[in-house]
Formats: sequence, structure tokens, C-alpha cells
Amino acid sequence: MEDRHRLNGFQSGSRKYKKNYPIWEVLDFASRHGFEGVELVGDWPSGGYPSAKETERVRALRRLYDSFGCASSRSNLVPMARSIRARRGERRGWSGSATTRSSPRRWVADCVGMWPGGGLRGQTIDQAIAALAQTFREAGKIAGDLGLLACFEIEPVFAFNKADHYERILHGADHPALKGIYDPSHFDQMNGAVGKPEELLLRVGVKNIGYVQFCDTDSTLRDGGTSKHLGCGDGRVDCAKSLRSSRKVASAGG
Repeated sequence: MEDRHRLNGFQSGSRKYKKNYPIWEVLDFASRHGFEGVELVGDWPSGGYPSAKETERVRALRRLYDSFGCASSRSNLVPMARSIRARRGERRGWSGSATTRSSPRRWVADCVGMWPGGGLRGQTIDQAIAALAQTFREAGKIAGDLGLLACFEIEPVFAFNKADHYERILHGADHPALKGIYDPSHFDQMNGAVGKPEELLLRVGVKNIGYVQFCDTDSTLRDGGTSKHLGCGDGRVDCAKSLRSSRKVASAGG
């Protein structure tokens, strides 16, 4: 389980607060403070990332992150709204596109992230979870073949937003290259918004977590419905306890 520096926070900050965050300053901060990787976001800071065929652009991107010791970076796979469609043919089409989109990650990243947004499209929640789990299993196979992890996250604004949903998706997919993402603000909401995200982490098991987006939270939601992310000490989570739980379970193999 790795701790990663996130670029999408800088993306939203630049949009909301009209601030400029030079990418080299962000990468330098991540390097100096010991982050094990950087979570890329597809359209920040300067447009889309290269396709598998754009080898020169892929090489340039890799050199940028390598120069700061941040080669263990990560990017979005593809938007996941289509992944919850009920028809298998549509899901197969999505996973095929995932293969193409994942190819450059073999050079740039060590895992890919997945966010199952979108509506239920006429399905029940049980049908949608079953469809998503099957899609994620296929994504895990693709990622595993490329030497990557496929990691997923759910949050309050999604159709999937409960602890039960999280565990059913994870165990329904049942692939060694498919893991979850531990974000304390989201885990707190799924755990009843009581400021104890580590309780759900212990139930899920650290062995099932691919990496960490660590933060504090005050158990409320931002405009738009997602969990509020705060700096450690600015919310109600016992961040030290959460980290100790992570290390204790990880060291025990749980």
C-alpha cells in the first residue's frame, strides 16, 4: 500500500481559487516529502496525456517524473460511466478501450485508477454491482498483463456509495490486480460519517488497498456532494490512529 501525491487537488484549486501551481514545484514537493508516487489527472496541467502511439511524448513525460524521483506515477484509466451497463457486449467494448488507454501506463505508471460514475441505466443496484464487478475483473486482468494494478474508488456522489457496495464490488471482482483506494474522507462517509474511517479500512483489509489518498475530513460534504477533504489536523479524524491501523494490519498481512 503506497501513499501518493495527488494532482487533481491542484487542478481543482487552480480552477476554484484561480491560483497557478507550476508542475515542477508540485513534483519537487512530492519528491522532498517522500511521497512514493504522484496521482496524475488526465487534463491537468496542460491537456491530455499521450496515447500509446505517441512514444516521444510518453518518453518526455516519463523523463519529467523520473527527474524528480516520481516514476511511480498513476493516471486515470477511462471514464467509468459505461462500466455499469448491463449488457456484456458493452462492457467488453469498454474493457477493450481500456487496453488501448492503458498501454502507455506501462512506461509511465504502476497503477491505473477507476471511478464508476454515471447512473444505473435502468438496472437495480444489485444488477449494477454485478456488472461492475465483472468489468473490474476484466480490468484487473488487463492491468495484471501490463504489470500494473487497477485501483477503484467510490464516493458519495456515485450510485455506489456505501460500505456494502465497496466490499461487494471488491470481492465480486476477485482479481489479485484489482485493489481499492483508501481515501479517509470517502471511507468516513461510507462508515456513517462518524470520523472513524479506519474502522472500515480494518474491515476491508489493507491487503485489498492498492494505494492511499490520505487526508482529514470533518464528515461533511462539499458543494456537488463529494466528501470534504481537509489537511491533517483540520478535521475530526484521528489521522495518527488511521496511519497506525494501516501499518499494523499491513505488517500482520491482514
